[in-house]
Amino acid sequence: MNILFTCHYNFNPNAGAIDVTLRLQQEYQRLGHQVSFYCLDDLPSRLHSLLKVAAFPQFVASHISTLNRQQGLDVVDAFTADSWFHSFLRQSKIQNPKSKIL
Repeated sequence: MNILFTCHYNFNPNAGAIDVTLRLQQEYQRLGHQVSFYCLDDLPSRLHSLLKVAAFPQFVASHISTLNRQQGLDVVDAFTADSWFHSFLRQSKIQNPKSKIL
């Protein structure tokens, strides 16, 4: 399976959410799955830290779409706060199939 984990924090393996996510990632990889990780550190460094937090859901939506086109995703493990925008775009596309959002 291709799995994407997202986390709206900077990468710090000693922090709670990141630590747990990394352990899950390692376990899935041990089982033979392809796992990727996306966090605030993946956003452009020129962005202010507060803008990164505010815009993270939009970047997640773009990243999910890109990965899905490139390699296909089977699972996205994301906080609701990280994935709401992607869900909104998908629902918009379902309601209007001619849209080219994703």
